[in-house]
Amino acid sequence: MNKGLGWHKLDNSAMIYPMLMTDEKQNIFRITYMMDSDVNPAMLLNAVNTAFDRFPSFKSKLKRGLFWHYFDINTKPFKLFELNDVQLKKIDFRRNNDYCFRISYYNKLIVGDFFHVLCDGTGGTEFMKCVLYYYLESQSKKIVNKGEVLTKDVPIDVREFEDSFSANYIPTKLKDLKIKSLTGESAYHIEGKLINKAYGSNLIHLLYNSKEIVALAKSKNATVTELLGGAFCVALYNAQIKDKKEDTKPFQIMCPINLRKMFDSISLKNFSLFSRVQVPTNDGLTLESAMKCFRDSLARDINKDLMQGKINTTVKSEKFIPFRFLPLMFKQAIFSFSNLFVGKSNKTATVSNIGIANLPEGMESVKTISYSISVNKKTPISMTIGSLKDEMCITFTSILKSTKIEEEFVKVINELGVNCRVMSNSVEANYEVQIL
Repeated sequence: MNKGLGWHKLDNSAMIYPMLMTDEKQNIFRITYMMDSDVNPAMLLNAVNTAFDRFPSFKSKLKRGLFWHYFDINTKPFKLFELNDVQLKKIDFRRNNDYCFRISYYNKLIVGDFFHVLCDGTGGTEFMKCVLYYYLESQSKKIVNKGEVLTKDVPIDVREFEDSFSANYIPTKLKDLKIKSLTGESAYHIEGKLINKAYGSNLIHLLYNSKEIVALAKSKNATVTELLGGAFCVALYNAQIKDKKEDTKPFQIMCPINLRKMFDSISLKNFSLFSRVQVPTNDGLTLESAMKCFRDSLARDINKDLMQGKINTTVKSEKFIPFRFLPLMFKQAIFSFSNLFVGKSNKTATVSNIGIANLPEGMESVKTISYSISVNKKTPISMTIGSLKDEMCITFTSILKSTKIEEEFVKVINELGVNCRVMSNSVEANYEVQIL
């Protein structure tokens, strides 16, 4: 039991994350489940240890090699933490027994924080679903699993451990690389005073009726991502640009695209790229024009040939001989130097629609699901969307003192006839609910 996977490589996308990590910055995403009763820590810990049998790649620790970081088996026991008031704080590997993810609990909440070096949202979600399955099963819940959850009864497929970037790489000449499509153009950067870093991040969850949001999107001949992404841009424009007299750079919004269906992958590692949505800001901004920017960009980027070119470009650097055999300490210095001196990233914010959580019959004890993406000084706010049954949770993760952007977003959707409940954390980690 709990043998782990042993030595294995990081996927191509993950290689950059340890090199960009600083004392204050770590690329983390969070999955939060609200249950119908207070969490039993002992049962939850047993469920995590059981899930390791089905997900051996998660029982790993990150190590430094001569040329690259790599994973090795983690023989230390896994630890649970009580959720404290510092939201989305960096994972302390020493306190966390070297695991690349952390699971916390607070009253009815079960929270999984994952360092992106381990997986993306798909891999993290599959693992957490397995944990929840065994947690609820230990409470004598009768769960009818028809393939929604990867349990120990489902044989492990070696393709789950595949680096799908490298597996789908096609050798490409340097002149044919899609470098510009990955780096993008200059972006507007969100302004405002930041909260004290000791408090972590502010999390504001907007709870909508899924059917109402879907109906609203259809009424505008838009997808949910186009509608909510457009609303986010209008909110940002109204909060920060509307009253400016000088010209401003366009928004550059990053929308993750899951590549698994496109390239027939079942990898639990990272396998997603981004669509870059450029939204002009100099001539006013309407919801319709913002939605069109999302519609055009996503239609352009959901193209296998285009994504193949981006995969070839991202993998080429790893296979480039002079860089491949450059010692890790020099690679780290190059990334640290570029991160420090190149300047602000060509990104305004991330908007990510995870989609609908698919849980089997018998797991109705899970009442709400939400997702969060860590932010930093360069991109101090992000928006994520997730749904469970008839409830959609839109989460703003922010280190801005002002909540003007979130307030403007609620106003945009309210004016379209859809109301929400708001759930937010305070520095005491209490969750306050109000109706807007």
